[in-house]
Amino acid sequence: MKNTDSQRNDVSAGNPLVPASPSTPIVGLPPDAHYIAPPFDPVPVKPRHDGWTPARQRGFVEALAATACVADAASCVGMSETSAYNLYARPDASAFRAAWDAALQFGVVKLEAAIFSRAIHGVPVPHYYKGELVGEHRKYNDRLAIFLMNHYGMGDEEEAMTRSVRYCQHLGWLGAAGEDGAGEG
Repeated sequence: MKNTDSQRNDVSAGNPLVPASPSTPIVGLPPDAHYIAPPFDPVPVKPRHDGWTPARQRGFVEALAATACVADAASCVGMSETSAYNLYARPDASAFRAAWDAALQFGVVKLEAAIFSRAIHGVPVPHYYKGELVGEHRKYNDRLAIFLMNHYGMGDEEEAMTRSVRYCQHLGWLGAAGEDGAGEG
């Protein structure tokens, strides 16, 4: 893929996920959740206009924190996923690897927060009448809530399973003895 002159001069050209400068927040993130890559020594590579420049390496790390996806972050800076993994694997890339790992961890924490938000607040489901939006309701995912309760240590495993069975019985998903009542009726 050939880069245009504008892409060569600015790795963030046309891409809202890559900030134009370190002080510019990434689009789609709340200002207090913006990830600024810690200072790290970029991997020394042969200078190329279409290669892993220090600016691209920093942009990649910030985009990785925003997207939590290596392919998307690489695309944000005009590079391939394969070349990103190749850069990560270089013996002289320890600082880059540390920055990558920290950014990915930040992305995972954001993902966990989003999942908890969906479990607690649900997701909006729009209602249309004759092609116009007339309202919405919230849809909650009980299975997601149960998974989070079990996964995040709400008691030991047996206690969590008992709680889950009681809740499913309450919703009518299971019979009184704990067997699946889905086939009845």
